[in-house]
Amino acid sequence: QLCSSPLDIQAETHDGVPSNQTGDVIYKNNKDYGFVCLNKDQIHGLCHNYRVRFLCGKL
Repeated sequence: QLCSSPLDIQAETHDGVPSNQTGDVIYKNNKDYGFVCLNKDQIHGLCHNYRVRFLCGKL
């Protein structure tokens, strides 16, 4: 279940590397808009595979 008003967002690769340490160009990474990595913006043509989790208050 996804919360309607998340307090925070965390994105990391499937290997556990935080998104800000991958070298990928991240289009959006915030609680209001979610997480967007576009392959076309990457030097090597592909984003890493990410998992995202949201911090929710009470559901």
